[in-house]
Amino acid sequence: MEYKVTLELNKRQAGIVMVACEEYLRLRMGQCWDLADDLALAGYVYDKNDPENETKFYAYIDRRDKMKTELENAIRAAWPDGYVRARSPEGDIAGDVWTSIRHAIAYHDHPEGGDSVNFHPLIQMGSEPLPKVSISEE
Repeated sequence: MEYKVTLELNKRQAGIVMVACEEYLRLRMGQCWDLADDLALAGYVYDKNDPENETKFYAYIDRRDKMKTELENAIRAAWPDGYVRARSPEGDIAGDVWTSIRHAIAYHDHPEGGDSVNFHPLIQMGSEPLPKVSISEE
């Protein structure tokens, strides 16, 4: 039996779901850069007045690059033939959720529109219909 699920989120929660969907989509495609960067950045704060800033920066870069390599190796190991697929059905659905939320927030915050990809017409990539995202004021 087919049914719909409605989820009410505040803007911060929607942002987290949006990031989670994007990271999942990218991991399914073997694009580990953004996740490695985000995770490695934890705890690093750029401070040009800190005499250790350059050392801390290069430590962050080293963590990011190592994490990216490890994530890519793990993803390659998950597929029997070692070939990282460009797309997956689950990744495409996650991408549709991500872009639908991103698009709705962009138009809510800037109803006049804009030039960024956030304002381009949505293109369905997954096998499920595009999610309907509506935003209301609290």
